[in-house]
Amino acid sequence: MSINDWLPPPADISLWEEDIETLIEQLYLIYEGDFIHNPPSFRNAPVQRKKYPLTDGKDTTFWHIITQGQEPNRKAIPERCQCLPWIKPVILNESTNDVKVWPVKRGQETRYNLFLEEKNFLVVLAQRKEYFIIWTAYPVYKHTKKKLLKQFSEYKTTEVAP
Repeated sequence: MSINDWLPPPADISLWEEDIETLIEQLYLIYEGDFIHNPPSFRNAPVQRKKYPLTDGKDTTFWHIITQGQEPNRKAIPERCQCLPWIKPVILNESTNDVKVWPVKRGQETRYNLFLEEKNFLVVLAQRKEYFIIWTAYPVYKHTKKKLLKQFSEYKTTEVAP
């Protein structure tokens, strides 16, 4: 199966300049469908989202996905918005050769990187006891891609079979 068989097109952001509020509402409908009404599973555990604090009636995870920067001054980024429809399919297709998956320790927490190299797109899931949380997702560029591929390579060379 090819990536084109399971990856939808990017979100249409043609309203970016003329009506960003309507665009945000359209993007949130995609988010609701993918993560509120019919959330995916990752490695047989549910994938949840961080709901609170709500901003303009929308989940924290949604805002974290489509914006960039430090709180409280995060700004919506067109490229992040376009990639929103890719998150759930990347999670659902994590076992394909198209998605590189590896754990990363962050202090006491384990996060999983799901890297769709062909599209330079990363999804990060934080592991909890009985579920995962969508931590973030974003397009990556040259330096970050190189770093991610190095992490994955190091993981694959040290990975021990269960």
